[in-house]
Amino acid sequence: MPYNLDHGELLCTCVRSTQGERLSRRPALWLPLPASGAQITIGCDSQRGKVLKNVLDLLEEFGKLTDAKVDGSGYLPPKAERRWMELRSFYIGIMLSADSGNSPLPSFHIDEVRRRLKHRGRLRVRADMEAFFRYKDMYLSSRLVNVSRGGLFLSSNVLLDRGIRITVYLPNLAESYGDLFETRTEVAWTNQLKSREGLPRGMGVSFRDIGGKAATQLDAYIVETISERISGKRVT
Repeated sequence: MPYNLDHGELLCTCVRSTQGERLSRRPALWLPLPASGAQITIGCDSQRGKVLKNVLDLLEEFGKLTDAKVDGSGYLPPKAERRWMELRSFYIGIMLSADSGNSPLPSFHIDEVRRRLKHRGRLRVRADMEAFFRYKDMYLSSRLVNVSRGGLFLSSNVLLDRGIRITVYLPNLAESYGDLFETRTEVAWTNQLKSREGLPRGMGVSFRDIGGKAATQLDAYIVETISERISGKRVT
């Protein structure tokens, strides 16, 4: 269900042009944003003047609050925490919308997504692709489940202890098989069963000193995935 991103209430969203003309009144999550120049008013109350920016502004706000939350060891002031929870629900809804066949938003050019999402470092995107990792002299197969610029989650029957360092390889993240994504990581936590946020058995790992070619490949994948998701496209 859609949320009023100002108060957390279940409401409709009223779309108005810059001249104040009402364009539509629909549930917020499935609302196709109007052409450039229109505004989205929360609660269909023109007297309140509560105006939401477009989806990229909301995702940028979510990314900025997420950075503050992580930098604050998981703490935000109560008002900011409520806003973060609302934006998190909004973000999850958009990320899932392509899977349901709904296309709530217009397409955004990938360059615009890259330019406007400055705080995308901790925005996590879903993925489903082959992966493998090296631990000591062993190469073990796994699957990538989600990824951000801070780390990723690997579905794996082999679970290693927290703090163990491994090298992760993603053959399909780069533009070609000859351009393999490779980076050093550290096990941050493990998921024994299918219990944590619907994740399969596996490991969450954080990147260590990722930079150069690998950082460029990863950021390009995340920007492309967000661009496709908010445009209602399925990501395979």
